[in-house]
Amino acid sequence: LAEIYAGARARAEDACARGVSAAGCRAVFLHVHKSGGSTMCRLAQVNGMRVNARRNCLVEDLAQRVLEWHMEPPAAQEAFLLRSPLTFVAIESGSFLPVPLSDRLIFLLTFRDPADRVLSHFQHEKVVGKIPANLTFEAFLSQPFTPFWTREFYLQKMTGCLPSMCSEKHLRVAAAALELFSAIIITDNPVTYSRSASLLRRSLGWGAVDSSRYRTGTRVSSRAKHELSDAAYNSLVEKNRLDMELYKLAVQRSAAQLEGLKGTKWDKQAQRWEDMMQRREEAARRRPEAGAGK
Repeated sequence: LAEIYAGARARAEDACARGVSAAGCRAVFLHVHKSGGSTMCRLAQVNGMRVNARRNCLVEDLAQRVLEWHMEPPAAQEAFLLRSPLTFVAIESGSFLPVPLSDRLIFLLTFRDPADRVLSHFQHEKVVGKIPANLTFEAFLSQPFTPFWTREFYLQKMTGCLPSMCSEKHLRVAAAALELFSAIIITDNPVTYSRSASLLRRSLGWGAVDSSRYRTGTRVSSRAKHELSDAAYNSLVEKNRLDMELYKLAVQRSAAQLEGLKGTKWDKQAQRWEDMMQRREEAARRRPEAGAGK
């Protein structure tokens, strides 16, 4: 299955090499909540892709209802996307698989540490008032029933498995499906985000990939390992054991994709960005020192 997916991806990348819009292709983004997806939608807009910015790159009908086009059979999905005036669309609900293996569709994915993602999702729900402001994460996690997004959420989104029924079989399916994505963007921090976003220069012809400059969404950053007690963190990791394995595979796949850029113009652009970020960080560290001497 992985070989079939890799072959489909390679054909799409060759066919869309002139840029998605220029080649009549479409970019399909799997948006897993609290994984940097809002920023990806903003980057697509900044880079001139036709998006529905009002609804975070989802597709709507004339009555402004979100269309569940990805719930249709693969052939119908492809026909819908190629008829659409939008060149960058997101999937948020339902299952990513199955998808059409088309030479005119480029697939994208953002991925972050699953434990951090759950904690960030929890904090977001507090911000918007869906969870009481005085409820701690430890108390929330110890409840008899927790929301579906607290357990194996990536596997749910990739394969459609139910939270309590995601299995090693679903992990194998999702691991193979990683081969479909032309760019796997690791969003653990601004450096990994923008470094792996350099893949979008090659896949989509984007010029602007600085996630820190165009960051949007609720901007809730979380580091579960450092913010939670050992007991809460270990419980969270156990609830997301399969997602943690998929995360490791996604990081490896993203690193392999970046390795393929070495020596190319995209790699040089990424290196210039990293040098710029390093200079910014050094300048930021020097500012307090300068202030202390006054």
